[in-house]
Parts: sequence; C-alpha cells; structure tokens
Amino acid sequence: MNCSCYQEAYDVLVRGNDGILPDLYEVAGLTVADQPVAPALPLTVADVVALALVEMSTQPALGWRS
Repeated sequence: MNCSCYQEAYDVLVRGNDGILPDLYEVAGLTVADQPVAPALPLTVADVVALALVEMSTQPALGWRS
C-alpha cells in the first residue's frame, strides 16, 4: 500500500491490526510517496514508527499560543 506520509503509514498499520501496533520487527509492506529514495531493505514497523515520530516532530506545534 502506498501512503502519502509516515503518519498515514503508522495509522494504516494500527488500523489494520485492530488498534494494536504490530511486532516492531515485522515488515510493514508500505511505501511512502514523499520518501525521496526507496530504501534497499523493506521498511519494518519500527522504521515506520521512528520515521513518523521524526516527521511529526518537524511539524509546527498546534494549540498553545501566547
């Protein structure tokens, strides 16, 4: 399955596993459209989780305004 970002890929993994994150060493079987170059090895669930966290950390924070 092709996803538009790592957050979407993470959501697909959890939704496809009835709300539970699959085994971190399991191959995710997902591709991400914004990924500049396909990795030589398939992405594992751990890769998707790590890349989603990095992706989310680069987004501006919402909710708190001074």
